[in-house]
Amino acid sequence: MFSEDYILRMINRLVAVLARVLGLKQAGKYDEARQLIDQSLSELTGLDAGLLKTLDDQGLYALLTTGEGLDTARLAAVAALFQAEGEVLFTAGRAAEAVESFLRALHYDLEATLRGESDPQLAARIDALLDLLKNTPLPPETLALLQAYEEEIL
Repeated sequence: MFSEDYILRMINRLVAVLARVLGLKQAGKYDEARQLIDQSLSELTGLDAGLLKTLDDQGLYALLTTGEGLDTARLAAVAALFQAEGEVLFTAGRAAEAVESFLRALHYDLEATLRGESDPQLAARIDALLDLLKNTPLPPETLALLQAYEEEIL
């Protein structure tokens, strides 16, 4: 699909962004952290973050699909950014919005995993998101992905 160099550069950039987001979150600069997340989402997808957040799952998959299929590495990166956004929102006292971000992150991590993404951190992120969402009913589409994921890992 993409060259190994491209994927490594993308991962390194994502790690740097997530570290900056964590620092901003710890400093109480929630708006700045969200702006950085939005900027990263825009750079990753080529679409304004506000518009990206209005897309349904199929729309996002279409955006991340090339002639070679769904770019699962970018989908996993989008999921990581949604998880970071959820953490910022939760810390800022906006729990309901955080849940929405966490749900999207979980859905995209499950989809990326089931479509063959081999990032070793995905399983840990999925477990963390399931723990965060343990008292939240999951949408039927996400439940179906979770069931398929659990069948695959058993």
